[in-house]
Amino acid sequence: MTHEVPQGNESPRRVLEEILANKRKEIALRYPEKPSSFIEMFRDADWPVVIAEIKPKSPSAGKLIDENPVNLVQKFQQGGAGAISVLTDKKYFGGSPELFLQIREATKLPMLWKDFVISADQLVDAQQRGADAVLLIVTALRRQNVDLKAMINFSKALGLTPVVEVHDNRERAEALMAGANIIGVNSRNLDTLQENPFLALEVLSQIPSGRIALLFSSIKSREDVEKARQAGAKGVLVGTSILKAPDPVEKLRELTSS
Repeated sequence: MTHEVPQGNESPRRVLEEILANKRKEIALRYPEKPSSFIEMFRDADWPVVIAEIKPKSPSAGKLIDENPVNLVQKFQQGGAGAISVLTDKKYFGGSPELFLQIREATKLPMLWKDFVISADQLVDAQQRGADAVLLIVTALRRQNVDLKAMINFSKALGLTPVVEVHDNRERAEALMAGANIIGVNSRNLDTLQENPFLALEVLSQIPSGRIALLFSSIKSREDVEKARQAGAKGVLVGTSILKAPDPVEKLRELTSS
């Protein structure tokens, strides 16, 4: 490759900058950004989308699933769930990456990889198993000194939609500063496992309308979904109340009925 020698007062050519600018154009044409199915389902929702959760057990509720999880997913679909969340933590929630893949092969609904993600390796694992979205918990990342914005950006680079979980207004502000587009407010304090639905609704109401707000935990009835909607939620994540219901299909129909 030959480079032109600048003459007189002519500025030196920034050859590398030209190459990189052209390369960005090539990439944009060859790999156009695809709309995320996980984001799009919330855009025009008049009633909060229900994300139904596969959670074999939990520290607060004990064992939650007796039947084949694949059968449960079929019931979730019948009941009108808009997406599926799967816990992949083994010790405390009884899940696994293998369980996620099993569910992935059984449904075409958008899926959320739900775990205590503190490493980029976990994001790669989620992407390889077909996740549409991945949960990033503000307090978990902060305690491990992991940069939230970097994890958001890496998730996007992998084609994953980052869902950033917060509990209070301080964490909400952190999520917004880091550029989170989807913010899930967990009414449960992860240290004490206590729920504070009043705080959650207040935090929800402070999320700008340009972002997608979700409510996690504390959803037990249609009335709870309505409260979330009034606070600005475009979606709700529901696990325990569906899993404990005598008829998960009917419970979901109750929650999804506007």
